[in-house]
Amino acid sequence: MAQIWKVSWNKKLYDYKKLIQDFNSNHHSGIIFQSKGKAHMVNLPQVNDIVYVSCNKQHIITCTVISNFIYDGNEENNDDYNLGNIERYHSDNNTYLSMKINKIHINPTPLKGCQRTWCKYKPP
Repeated sequence: MAQIWKVSWNKKLYDYKKLIQDFNSNHHSGIIFQSKGKAHMVNLPQVNDIVYVSCNKQHIITCTVISNFIYDGNEENNDDYNLGNIERYHSDNNTYLSMKINKIHINPTPLKGCQRTWCKYKPP
C-alpha cells in the first residue's frame, strides 16, 4: 500500500509559483527532482508513494514518487526554480528522487510544513 508523504518547500529558496505557471502552460515536464535533505531517514519514500508538497503553509501540489533516491546526482544544478545559491545547506548531499506532478491545487488548502524536508503524513 502506498504511503503518503509531506515535502516542505521554502518559498524563499524555491520559485514554486513559476514552476506551477510553467506546468500549467505546458512548459514543464511535470517531473520534479526532490532532495532528500539532511535528516537521517529510517523509512524512505518508495516508487508509487504519494507526496503532498507544502509551501507557504499551503498544500500546493500532489505528486507520485517515480524513482528511488539517487545518490551523488546533480539534478539540483539543472533546476531552473532554485532561487539563489545552488549549494543550499539542506540539499548539499546530492541525494534526490523523481516525482511526477499529479495535481496542482488551484485553491490550496492549509498544510503546515515541517522542519524536515520529508515527513510521513496521515490525512485528518
